[in-house]
Amino acid sequence: IIGEWMRQVMSNRTGEVKTEDDVTLVWSIAVAIFCVGGMIGGALVGTVADKFGRKGGLLMINVLVLITAILEGCAKMAGSYEMIIIGRFVIGINSGLNAGIAPIYLAEISPVHLRGAVGTVYQLVITISILIAQILGMNNVLGTAEHWPILFALTIVPAIFQCFTLPLCPESPKYLLLCKGKDVDAQRALTWLRSSSDVYEEME
Repeated sequence: IIGEWMRQVMSNRTGEVKTEDDVTLVWSIAVAIFCVGGMIGGALVGTVADKFGRKGGLLMINVLVLITAILEGCAKMAGSYEMIIIGRFVIGINSGLNAGIAPIYLAEISPVHLRGAVGTVYQLVITISILIAQILGMNNVLGTAEHWPILFALTIVPAIFQCFTLPLCPESPKYLLLCKGKDVDAQRALTWLRSSSDVYEEME
């Protein structure tokens, strides 16, 4: 469906009927550019996580999701397949950052005896998200020539949810202690996470 839309956009611009090879080239770029963004995002994980914090970094990169939702959601209306390509690149950066920062945050806030189990939660959520996306992309849901921009724009929903819920959680105690040297804040965060004031041993 999107490939056919790309063909129509290109044909309208040039006044010539585009071949399958022309459409395949643009489509391949749109698909591959996500991986390029992912590599860049992955390379920036350490910098973002240490500069803005684990929690702060996760909140900050939601801006990239907003940009993507606007670009991809408005691409059809603007008649621009370039907006799809740019959006894929931007969400790739977000995914690379998210795939690195989220597991770090989960590992650093979880108790030692639950660390392994908590570490698998991120991949579980990713798998569930893929399933939901596949369902929404079905022909009788949003996978139609009229509704695919809505499907793309829905990427903003998890980001909005995170923006409302993550601020309720504390920053990583390990980050506060080792990266910022804020002993009191780290102890306060750990006390909140463990629901106990007896955190001296873990702080050590």
